[in-house]
Order: sequence, then C-alpha cells, then structure tokens
Amino acid sequence: MAELTIDQIVEAIEKMTILEVNQLVSKIEEKFGVSAAMPVAVGPAAGGGAAAAAPAAEEQTEFTVTLKGFAVFVPNVRGSTGYGLSYMKRVDHDWGGKDRLDHVHAMTKVLPLDARIDVSRAGVVGRSYGGYMTLTLAARHRRLWKAAVDMFWPYDLLSFMERIPETWKPYFRIAVGDPVKDKDLLIERSPATYMDDVACPLLVIQGRNDPRVAEPESRDVVERLRGAGKQVDYLVFEDEGHDVLKFPNKVRCYNAITDFFKQHLQP
Repeated sequence: MAELTIDQIVEAIEKMTILEVNQLVSKIEEKFGVSAAMPVAVGPAAGGGAAAAAPAAEEQTEFTVTLKGFAVFVPNVRGSTGYGLSYMKRVDHDWGGKDRLDHVHAMTKVLPLDARIDVSRAGVVGRSYGGYMTLTLAARHRRLWKAAVDMFWPYDLLSFMERIPETWKPYFRIAVGDPVKDKDLLIERSPATYMDDVACPLLVIQGRNDPRVAEPESRDVVERLRGAGKQVDYLVFEDEGHDVLKFPNKVRCYNAITDFFKQHLQP
C-alpha cells in the first residue's frame, strides 16, 4: 500500500465530519499513548457584545495564537450582530448575565464534545467589552481557566460610568445601566465584586491614552490582585489609546499574549 503524503492526509481530514475527526483523534491517542488535543483560547467578542466573529483568522489574537498550536474559539453570544436586531439587543441591561452564561455553556457543554480540544488547558482573552467579559469569566468561573488576558476594559462599572464622556452616557445607561437607578445591578455585574476569586495567572494590557478606560482602572486591577498574592503581568503602551494600533506595538502585544499562553497552557 502506497504511503500517503501530508497533503493527502490533510485533504482527507478536511472531508471528515466532527464525529469522524473525534474518532480519529481517539485512535491516535490510543495507539501512541499521547494526547492529540490542543489547548484552547476563548475570545469573547468586542464592542459591547455588538460584534460577530466569522470563521476566518484575524490579524491579531486569533491568527497569532493559532500559529503557535492553539485552537481558538470565539462564540457569538447573545448581543452579537448578524442574527437580527432582537438578538443583538439581548445584551442590553444584561452585561455579565446571559452573555456570560453563553460562554460557560460553550466551555462545559459544547467544546468538551470535540476531541481535538483540551478544555482542561483553556485560556480566555478579550479586548474592550471582551476584556470586561474576560475579567468576569476569570473571576466568576475560575475553574474553567488556566490563564486570562484582559485588554483595556473596566472592572468597576460604576466608576466606568462616571469616567466616560457625557455624550456617551445616554447610550450606556441603556446598554449597561443607570449608575443611580441601577446601582445594585452595576455592582452585581462588575468584575470588581468578584476579583478576589480570580485564581489563574492574568495578563493586563492597557493603553496609557485610553479615553474610555483610564489607565488607573487597569492599574487598580493589577495592584489589587498583586496585593492578594495573585500572579499578574501588566503591559502598558505609552502611545496607544483604546486599542493597539501601531505596528511595532501590535507585534509586541500579540507576541506577549502568545508567550503568556504558551507558558500557562503548554501547547
């Protein structure tokens, strides 16, 4: 029997169903006594939930970590675009509610069914709203994660509502909540309320000139967790705002994320 080339093997795998791939992975593990499953990086969407992920490698986190041997999973939870206005509005006044539980469902009910994925080596990473969700998941569902990367988003929704520009406040009162009328809700949905429960190593990334999430907000997270003996790395870009846009900074940023995950998830 002629030996198959790598390209032929890949072509054959691409034609398989998920069930067939799972069976193949199980056979490989059984025959060679090693795990063929990959660690997974879960990336909550950005944009206050109002964004959607497509099955394509982006230039940033997804592309970078995939090259280093990680699977990447970006769930389009409630609040994502692309599924109609009603679905997109389901995150309004419910940040950290059902959108959070959608991530938990994926980690506990969906990904474990895929033999290619090792959910015991999972990291969570997100920027903007995704950073908020990263902190929320790391604090409230700490048993799911071996590492977390938070990129410029607040951990205290009350102070966030105070710091944003006045012109933004009408929208965020609808999307997040009124700091007076909904004070109890904002406290209950703030990662700050649960930060003492964070167990995994954390990398916090921040732009010094961020107009939405002031640098002291991220520094508060770092100092609080370090004061409690937690492992926290802090990366500040002096010439960036609410994103990492300059190419040299992008290279440094996403290499830092990849190295952090390599250290703690061991692909």
